[in-house]
Amino acid sequence: MDQDRTEHWRELCNAAANEFDSTKLMNLIAELNRTLEERDQKRQNVVGVGRADQTRTFDDGSALE
Repeated sequence: MDQDRTEHWRELCNAAANEFDSTKLMNLIAELNRTLEERDQKRQNVVGVGRADQTRTFDDGSALE
């Protein structure tokens, strides 16, 4: 994955973790979700079709089930 995109989702996570305004928080979470979905879609296109119940893994090795 491109380094800029990696930093982008991390910046979004950091911003969301520190946001108190509910509208801004929802916008950040929506953008984060779009970014991760786009990344996952690109990975599926490279590797093949993934399963719907697949665990989401991040560049740093952490996972979200």
